[in-house]
Amino acid sequence: MVGFWAAAVSADLSPGDLLVGALVGASVFPTVPLKSKTYKAGETAWSATPWSSSGDGRGHFLANGRMTSVMVISHSCEIDKQDGTKSVLVAPAFPMTNLQSDHQAVVRNGERHAFLHIPEVTGQAPESYVDLRSIAYLPRPMINALKRVASATGVGQNRLEAQLIGFFTRIDLDKLKAKLSV
Repeated sequence: MVGFWAAAVSADLSPGDLLVGALVGASVFPTVPLKSKTYKAGETAWSATPWSSSGDGRGHFLANGRMTSVMVISHSCEIDKQDGTKSVLVAPAFPMTNLQSDHQAVVRNGERHAFLHIPEVTGQAPESYVDLRSIAYLPRPMINALKRVASATGVGQNRLEAQLIGFFTRIDLDKLKAKLSV
């Protein structure tokens, strides 16, 4: 997959950027709403409670997840419009070694709609796959606090777009790849 990563990380956050150390996950089931209590020593404790939310409808709940790399999925114009303050769509990236060897070949060949193969970022991230089944959003302050280790080239961004189209529409990826190899 020659040409996926740019020689240097771009100045601005862009689709295809790879960030390391993100926490991604989902609510446990059955759901467990939480409330916090701060004690005199400044320690905070959480306990299960009936659902309650702030004025914007958000509240706290117990989640299960992983610390992993993530790839930015949001389109450039969405990132730019946000003026650096709104949430950004991401998808987690996992090492290829998590997959059985026969599945690794399928992913490397671009034959799995849900997984985008990405090459190693030398010294920063191993050869991986981006799991499009787990697209989520992260608040911009969290995105800004993460380390960006790579930015996709135009070729890399085209591959990301093609994989997203294939994943959401189930358009034949071979036909789509042929269009992109021009």
